[in-house]
Amino acid sequence: RRSADLGNTVVDGLLHFKRKIDAKELSPSSYLATAIKKAHGEKKRVFLLTAHRRESWNGGLERIFCGVKTALLEDPNLFVVFPLHPNPIIKVALEKSGLDKCLNILITSSLSYFDCVYLLNEVDGVLTDSGGIQEEATSLQKPLLILRDESDREEGITAGTALLVGRDPKRILSGVKWMSQREQSRVSNKPSPYGNGDAAQQIARVIKERINQ
Repeated sequence: RRSADLGNTVVDGLLHFKRKIDAKELSPSSYLATAIKKAHGEKKRVFLLTAHRRESWNGGLERIFCGVKTALLEDPNLFVVFPLHPNPIIKVALEKSGLDKCLNILITSSLSYFDCVYLLNEVDGVLTDSGGIQEEATSLQKPLLILRDESDREEGITAGTALLVGRDPKRILSGVKWMSQREQSRVSNKPSPYGNGDAAQQIARVIKERINQ
């Protein structure tokens, strides 16, 4: 059977931790929770940014960061959380762009998976070049900007929750404005193209059926 029929085990893990967050069985890092609570209290729109792909190393990262910087400077009601990839090339590009000098951005070290799920659950939109985060943001119905020229996860684009903007600062700026509008009209009960969190159970069932044939 096709994996699309069974869903995606990434969503299983995502929803598992989301349930624990909602039930307050797990707590995120205190500095992260404090920053998000403060931003929400100030009625800011909170976005998650991740960018690190090798294809963007030769000037692409600077263009991405310049686009985000322009968005932050134009709209002080935006707040961005940016977990910085440990590769020093990313830090150099960040400093060249001047994005790290913006007041309405929180730059952190790499996050644990749980903190990442917490953020995805709390933010109003996502800017990323990560494949996995594209799946997770789409599954949580978060507006999404894909910072690549093409994507191997087209489901979010088809569903209308994602835009492919590449590394063009103008397209990123327009995309941020689109996300701000899109999150206000998000339909929370729209089914995820990646399944509803029971992929592992379905896979186990199919394996048992095959074994018993």
